[in-house]
Amino acid sequence: MISVCLPFGLEPSMLPGSGCKLMIYNSCTVEGNTTKVKLEEVKTVPAGVPCFIQLDAESENKDWTIEVNTSVLKSTVVNPDGGKAGIYGTFSTVTTGEGRYKLNADGTALLKTTSSSHCYPYRAYLVLPAGGSTKVSIGE
Repeated sequence: MISVCLPFGLEPSMLPGSGCKLMIYNSCTVEGNTTKVKLEEVKTVPAGVPCFIQLDAESENKDWTIEVNTSVLKSTVVNPDGGKAGIYGTFSTVTTGEGRYKLNADGTALLKTTSSSHCYPYRAYLVLPAGGSTKVSIGE
């Protein structure tokens, strides 16, 4: 799984394998010491909307490119939920600050950011409600 925020729309036919899925943030709930993030599978993601791409087994280690129609590029990032929770994206390198979550390098776990953590261009990260959560899980 990878998290992205791209200045153009995405649809499954643009992804490298037939079993890949596009997923957007739906909601999150806190249960004890675990924050559960619910993702929703979608057929398309508009330009500038941060999302997760769940890769299928055949495409996980593949290099892939997307052909982009430059007339549909979007210059601003759409952020949900007014800053309280959600998945946020950036088109430039930013210092994300402490307490946000981004996927590790191989997309298998969420890592909590520190005060000097960066989110790199065209990537996305999670902002979760304040609380004493020590574990974060992602599920559909």
